[in-house]
Amino acid sequence: MKKLSIVTGVCGRNEITRRWIDNTIANCAEPHELVIVSNGSSTEENAELRQWLSELKEKGWVTVLLESDKPLGSTVALNVGVKNTSGEIIAMIHNDLLIKDQGWDKTLLDFYDNTPNVGLVGFAGAKQLGAPDIYKVPYVLTQLGRAYVYTSLED
Repeated sequence: MKKLSIVTGVCGRNEITRRWIDNTIANCAEPHELVIVSNGSSTEENAELRQWLSELKEKGWVTVLLESDKPLGSTVALNVGVKNTSGEIIAMIHNDLLIKDQGWDKTLLDFYDNTPNVGLVGFAGAKQLGAPDIYKVPYVLTQLGRAYVYTSLED
């Protein structure tokens, strides 16, 4: 099975990030790599993030905190995060998106193992597969795999 890296960008508001970390970790079937790009957070907020990530290391997670003094914006932060991952599969998740499916990580990794011709699953202005009202109904992982994609992310 391929290795999963989870990437998010944050800018202060650690209470939201903490909720996101707790939710994401609780719904993973196993530890993975977590990369957080802190873009514009204060010194105190970054210290708090480092503490939380050190706690995750004790639970078997590989953690990376990348700090920028100025806000980079979501797209740049995600690009910075992606460039600092080690996984073959990268999940870019905004820190205010709560995943409710237990074992979502295993589902995602199984999907890629069983569907080698898919390179992207998720949003990003995707076209072709899936229901026209995809953003109004509960998501089905295979419905989010698409063919033609527009994205502002690099590579």
